Amino acid sequence: MKYPYYPGCTLYTKAKNLDQCARRSAEILG
Repeated sequence: MKYPYYPGCTLYTKAKNLDQCARRSAEILG
């Protein structure tokens, strides 16, 4: 199953840790 991921500009600037966590979680979950 695939889920779209739309981080938006805020994650690139203010919430980089949240973006990295979301990406790692997605990799682990498949």
